[in-house]
Amino acid sequence: MVVCPSCRSENIEEASVCRHCGTSLAPDSSPMRRIDRPEQEEPQLDLMPARRSSAWPMVIIVLVLGLGMLGWGLSAALQPNPCQGKYSSALFSYCADIPTGWAGGLRPVGDGYEDRFTPTSSPDAQATVQVDGLVDTSVTTPQFVQQFRTSQEATGFELSEADPIVLDGEQAYAWNYTVPNESEPGPLRVREVILVRPDGAWQIRLLADDGAYEEARFAFEEMLVSWRWKA
Repeated sequence: MVVCPSCRSENIEEASVCRHCGTSLAPDSSPMRRIDRPEQEEPQLDLMPARRSSAWPMVIIVLVLGLGMLGWGLSAALQPNPCQGKYSSALFSYCADIPTGWAGGLRPVGDGYEDRFTPTSSPDAQATVQVDGLVDTSVTTPQFVQQFRTSQEATGFELSEADPIVLDGEQAYAWNYTVPNESEPGPLRVREVILVRPDGAWQIRLLADDGAYEEARFAFEEMLVSWRWKA
């Protein structure tokens, strides 16, 4: 039994058309058609855009360095000059207060120069402070002091013990002895100060006769207390 797809009437198996409406009962033979589908687009990767590095860290570093240098410069500018108001040697790397009632400065001596100071308040007093840079040397202060004292003892001087003293934060040694006085019958008393610095060996010496020594020694010690090494 074949059912008409149009009117739903029943027909015999051999019928080719519906006996009621004439609709063809042959099977549908329409060829299958290719269904065209749009090509799928390739999947897109969702990439985050690269972040641009910020310039602020470098700016902050530059500002910090600049402020640090500015602070250092201001600190150096505002720091009091240790040689302000003192005698500042034109030849040697030190400055110090010239004792009250004394005068002096750079003086030629033989083939070189030294700083020499003498009292002006007592013209008859024989007293002198001499400052001299000796030689460049790589030995330590104690080694140089030993060599210096050995040389003096070989000359016949009787030396006192070498006492350690501090001269503007640096180790020095001081001792006493006497030397013949060519212009006076009595000898001259000497207070010797020796030290070695990176710029060489230094000699700071007080010479005075018996009558002027005690007062001159007091002025000499005041000068050593005010002593400052220049950078």
